[in-house]
Amino acid sequence: MKKKRIFSLFCLLSFLHVSTASARDLFMGTIIQKDQDFYLKRCDLGAKEYLIESQNSEIFVQLKQFQQSYPTYWLSVLAKVDFSDNQDLKLDVDQIIDIHPHRSCHLSDALDHLTNLDTTDN
Repeated sequence: MKKKRIFSLFCLLSFLHVSTASARDLFMGTIIQKDQDFYLKRCDLGAKEYLIESQNSEIFVQLKQFQQSYPTYWLSVLAKVDFSDNQDLKLDVDQIIDIHPHRSCHLSDALDHLTNLDTTDN
């Protein structure tokens, strides 16, 4: 009976390890281009930057089009996060889920906008 429990636990742990290794998630952020590479700057307080990679070359065509069409935008992507060889964060992007043109998702941009508002009394 004890061997059966240990075996069951081992099977469960190996299943969990395999399923989390290929997990995809939604990532939201703005796109930054450095040299020839695209980075997603996350919409959170840390604003971490992830190098964008993809097996689908159409992703990069779309990102170039967005960069040319919109001075400001943010988007959501379905991707898997990983570390590059030099331990930088990277995203393996499957698809672009949606795009929000003429908007930013960063708190710092919203605060900058508020400070630029005219607050004088009429």
